[in-house]
Amino acid sequence: MKLVEYKCPSCGASLKVEKNAKSFVCSYCGASSKIDDNLIKVQLVEDGEDDFELIKTLIDDNRYDPAIDRLFKLSLKVPVDPKVWKYMIIVMTNKMDELNPEIPLEKYCIGTKSEHITLEHAIELYKKYETDKEEKEEFLNECYELLERYNYRKYKLNEQRQKEEGLSGEKDLLYAEVINYAINMSEISASLIQRKFSIGYNRAARIIDRLQEEGIVGPYRRNRSCEVLVRINDEDDD
Repeated sequence: MKLVEYKCPSCGASLKVEKNAKSFVCSYCGASSKIDDNLIKVQLVEDGEDDFELIKTLIDDNRYDPAIDRLFKLSLKVPVDPKVWKYMIIVMTNKMDELNPEIPLEKYCIGTKSEHITLEHAIELYKKYETDKEEKEEFLNECYELLERYNYRKYKLNEQRQKEEGLSGEKDLLYAEVINYAINMSEISASLIQRKFSIGYNRAARIIDRLQEEGIVGPYRRNRSCEVLVRINDEDDD
């Protein structure tokens, strides 16, 4: 497919357009332009510039909207070259180097909210259209291993959150243990509770907040500790 590169008359951006197109919409400023002799033609792109190269160029330039638009229009006519899906998968997985489980998997996508390709969707399309069985198996194994590591980290994160959010009501045995520990101390802090009871800092801080609400400890001091207002002797007097 031959492409012609034009200058957008509104913003001056260079755009690659099919040779026989009658008009185009600028992917930068959104202006619509009719192709005629007055339009500045930059160059005729060589025959080797196929759909894969065009979409790859758009993605590399972070021009996701025209890339997705091109993909959708192309997919209505013919099966999209699996190289396109593979490249999109690579771009998306490169964003997952840290495998941050706090970022939902659907956020790893290319496009906008209304029109986008998710990682899982791209994997399914690559799987459907790639004909080289050996290459497909090798690449898909890499994708599935990455997703497995991501899902494991997400599972561990949810498990930790459930543990930290386990504090509830007066029946909470841990809270009772903390009270028994605190009334033997002159002061207490979230970090001290964290180390003593091997829990997350956020949960320890919530326990401190609850102790303050119930008048067992005072407000935070400059060193982030709190004075214990109820001592073991006070308990004995009761």
